[in-house]
Amino acid sequence: SASSFLEPGAPQRYEENRRLCDVYWRSLVEAGVDGGRYPFEAAWRDYLLGFAWGFLVITQLPKFGEPSEVLKSFSARVSHAMVELRAHEVPFERLVEGGAVGA
Repeated sequence: SASSFLEPGAPQRYEENRRLCDVYWRSLVEAGVDGGRYPFEAAWRDYLLGFAWGFLVITQLPKFGEPSEVLKSFSARVSHAMVELRAHEVPFERLVEGGAVGA
């Protein structure tokens, strides 16, 4: 069966996700984003917050009726990945140039 970086139980999940985020961050820097103002660790934090945000969106789905099997599977994968990566423990603040926005 096919595997993805969201699949529960895949080996080296943390490293795979960091590598994926690094490729994305490098493409941003190559496209002109200032890597000094938006360092990799800020991109990694945003990546993890994306999992937490996805989980918050998933919790709203029952309002729209019974979810399909595909949606249930996706929800389980995202929830598992969020917990496995400990995304739910990331403080909800965005970092830029050594501090929080507006600090």
